[in-house]
This record gives sequence, C-alpha cells and structure tokens, in this order.
Amino acid sequence: MQTEFKTGFWLIADMERGMKNLTLFDLCGYTLGSSVKNAWDFLHGGCLKFALVLHRMFGYEIRIVWNAPFENRTENIWESSAIVDWDRPAAFWDHLVHGYCAADIGGRTAYIDVRGITTERRPFFDAFAEYFHPDPFEETMIPPASLEKFLRTGECVEETFFLAKKLIDERKKDYTLFSS
Repeated sequence: MQTEFKTGFWLIADMERGMKNLTLFDLCGYTLGSSVKNAWDFLHGGCLKFALVLHRMFGYEIRIVWNAPFENRTENIWESSAIVDWDRPAAFWDHLVHGYCAADIGGRTAYIDVRGITTERRPFFDAFAEYFHPDPFEETMIPPASLEKFLRTGECVEETFFLAKKLIDERKKDYTLFSS
C-alpha cells in the first residue's frame, strides 16, 4: 500500500498560521523592499519565483495552473500573446492561479511549493479552489529560461529570489525529495 509523502508545512496542523509566523525578517535579520514578508506570501504572490528557485536548486520541473484558457493560444504558452505582447502581460497574471514544481517519487507525482512536498493532488490544489471555474488548466514543463526572462520584468525580482533561496536553505529537508 502506498503511503502519502509529506514534508514541511504539510506536517503542521495550522499550516497558514505556521507559514505566516515564519517571517523572512526572522530568516534574514532585516527587511527588504520585496512584497514577500513571510512564507505565506510565497504561496499567494511569489509562487512563480519560489518555483524557479526550487528548479535552480533541485532541478524540479516547473508547472503553472490557471483558471482560463488564453486567447490566441499557441502550443507553447511562452509564445502566446498573453506573454510576448508586453502591452498585455496582465492577461497572464489575471488568470494565473499558482506556480509550483513537480517531480516523480516512486511513480507518483510530488507537488512542491513553499508548503513543502506532498503527493496528495487534491489538498495541494484545494488552497486555490475558489479561483478555478470549473477546472484548472495545467501547463506542464515550463521552460525555466523563458519563465526567468518573463519574471525579470517585475519589481524586486532579485530580492524575492534571494528570500526564496534563504528560506529553502534554512529548511532544505522540507524541499528535498527522497525516493522510497
């Protein structure tokens, strides 16, 4: 019988409180200009940057999920007008629900974000259920170089990458996948 694999904040009864209590000031000893102030902010707002740092550190596949198909969709989301037409990048942000990483563990998909690792798909996406109507559209295998280029158009990018790396370094076992 397969058992569920969980690490990190998935093991805390009150996950939201635990994540909000882990301030990045506590990790760094100072505050930066980034809008990310605690671990919770990487779940709601800094998820794509966190996913990119996870990819850099562990090589995990980056994925995104959104709540509507894009108009003029091409095979590669990074070539769609929602991404490459810089007058319209809001179309991407308006429909993005979550960015995260995924990996294989014993033939099962492991979902990885700031909360840690879980093999339970439904609880992983339940945090965003109010944004799906009716079902999420999932994009697999996001090219990291394209994502990084896209993210670098935003503000406080380097600070947010630094904070994500600091959090991951401090809690590395929460984001490290061990095969069973």
